[in-house]
Amino acid sequence: MMKHIEKLSYHPLISRFLDSPQSGYKNFDARPFHATEYSWQEEGLPLADRLCTELGSLLDEKFRNAYDLTYNT
Repeated sequence: MMKHIEKLSYHPLISRFLDSPQSGYKNFDARPFHATEYSWQEEGLPLADRLCTELGSLLDEKFRNAYDLTYNT
């Protein structure tokens, strides 16, 4: 007759691999990132220019072109 085990972590074959069979997942209330909280003009463009000269300006030109083609047609 098999013994019923409430949780798999209490099983003798599994519990020896766990430091604490009582351990589990804790859901942390992480604030989600929203794209509206990020500003390309204020944060992305200066960072890209700082990392690689003129990269930010080149990307900004491409982004503006894509925006104009998408939203201003």
